Amino acid sequence: VVTPPRAASAPNFLALTPERPRRLAAAFPEACPRKSEASDLPALANDRGMTDVLCATVGALDLEREAEVLFADEWGPGNILVDLLSAMGSTEIAADPWLRDQRPPAKADKFGVRQLRLRVLVPPLPMAPKTSRATMTLWVATERTREGLSLRVDSTLALYDTPYCEYFHVHERLIFSASAGGDGVNISKAFALVFSKSTLANAMIQLNTLMTQKKASENAQRFFQQRASGPCQSLSNLPGLLDEAELTPVINSKVVGLDVQREVDALFAEEWGPGNPLVDLLAFVGSTEIQPGCWLKRDPAPDSKRAGTVTRRGVREINVRVLVPPAPMAPKTTSATMTYWITAESRPEGPCVTIDSSVVLHETPYCDYFHMHERLTLASAVDGGGARVSKGFGLIFSKSTMAKSMIQSSSLSTQRKSSEAALAFFRRRAPGGDKASPSDASSSAGSFIGSEAASATASTCESTTDADGRRTLTVEAWELQRRYTLFHSTWEAPFLPHDAEKRWRWVDNDYGRHFLVTARGQRATRDSVAEVDRPDAVLKPPPGWRARQGESGAWKVVPPPGSADEDGWQYAVDFYDT
Repeated sequence: VVTPPRAASAPNFLALTPERPRRLAAAFPEACPRKSEASDLPALANDRGMTDVLCATVGALDLEREAEVLFADEWGPGNILVDLLSAMGSTEIAADPWLRDQRPPAKADKFGVRQLRLRVLVPPLPMAPKTSRATMTLWVATERTREGLSLRVDSTLALYDTPYCEYFHVHERLIFSASAGGDGVNISKAFALVFSKSTLANAMIQLNTLMTQKKASENAQRFFQQRASGPCQSLSNLPGLLDEAELTPVINSKVVGLDVQREVDALFAEEWGPGNPLVDLLAFVGSTEIQPGCWLKRDPAPDSKRAGTVTRRGVREINVRVLVPPAPMAPKTTSATMTYWITAESRPEGPCVTIDSSVVLHETPYCDYFHMHERLTLASAVDGGGARVSKGFGLIFSKSTMAKSMIQSSSLSTQRKSSEAALAFFRRRAPGGDKASPSDASSSAGSFIGSEAASATASTCESTTDADGRRTLTVEAWELQRRYTLFHSTWEAPFLPHDAEKRWRWVDNDYGRHFLVTARGQRATRDSVAEVDRPDAVLKPPPGWRARQGESGAWKVVPPPGSADEDGWQYAVDFYDT
């Protein structure tokens, strides 16, 4: 593990020092697919014990595409089940790998079993919390019929924080099938309670569950109806774009060695993550919580490769948290939605790809008044040996505002700076360029967790592989504390204004907010993180890795460079990283 130089006073100066750091480390084994026997999984109810709560027909959902996304290795926004759970108020949704060696049903065309870890809303009940941790086990199967594809999802939901949660779990069955006329999709849902212990509260649990299931089914029907006519099926409600003449150019430069065809192949891949140029570029310029959605539209590559023809087209969205330039009343970061229109074409000099994008911010002043259109073009150079990178942008206002000229001026300044960063990114990406990019560090951690995380992983993470091919991710962190005066004996998270990101308490080797605080997309606040005394509660393993179980948790105090007391604390008059 990389060890940064750390200056600190010796422990015997404790009476004169108001600050103290200590070094921590955790080892996360890779969450590899595991073999699981049927007896390891929750029991399913008998068909005759199921109670129907939904039977409806919605618009023409694309079941082929929904099934394709469902059987992908990575689950995120765009997956119909993840989107449904999110619409129902569930959070902290994390998918485990597919379980191996599961016996499929007799008529199943495709079949798979996997589990989700999540936090679900709990209906108002006496002594019940507002939310509960839960595990959902999913049996996903498709079947070909005369009408078309049929999709069936059996699921069990086991709660952990509610009264009587150890006495039962809920089995739900959701079936999608093409309607007889082919102009819609039939959706049915049924549920049953599976009790593992007897209880006097059996009747009460059954009644409350029935009421909850009926309400949830009504919400699910609305969700599926919206999805059938929503953005994943129609592009009519996407942000508008400008004509090329209305765009302001900010880049036009050649990048030696850049392989346009490689970028095109990565852009049209089913899964987006480290290695995709747009995902890596977002990480490079400081964006975090990058969550690619499903393809909203993707035309297959035609057979024709003649020059001047469009070879591929696609539309896709990314939800992301981006940095906000310093401005009055503006936050440091904001959530944003980026919609990409990607067009690849064949030219005499080689492939070319044009990426039109709309950037909609959600938490900045005047964000509901405008959105930004950017056009990035990677074209094979006429003289060979690289590509010409060009970029332009424009603002599209949906409302009039007195601040229009200020927004335009600020956007132009921001675009010029970000364009310089984009050009540097593509120069690094070309063969022979500087490969120490944030996306490489992120990839080494086994998951895409954003640039802020990625820049931290370069000095905070190390992945090792044992003789059996099992990988382990070792992560470092520092805990920082400060006391009010030399005469106080109580230590707290750093609180002075100049402490900046040190006020998060759990930080990386550069004393910045640790990337694992938001590794699973959780919207943690600085105050909520700083008040937590156990690192396991806030520094969760990144997706694709799991925590080792133990009485003291995954995180351990490890010896720091230099002197320390018996608990691993170092002491100094301020926090130093050199």
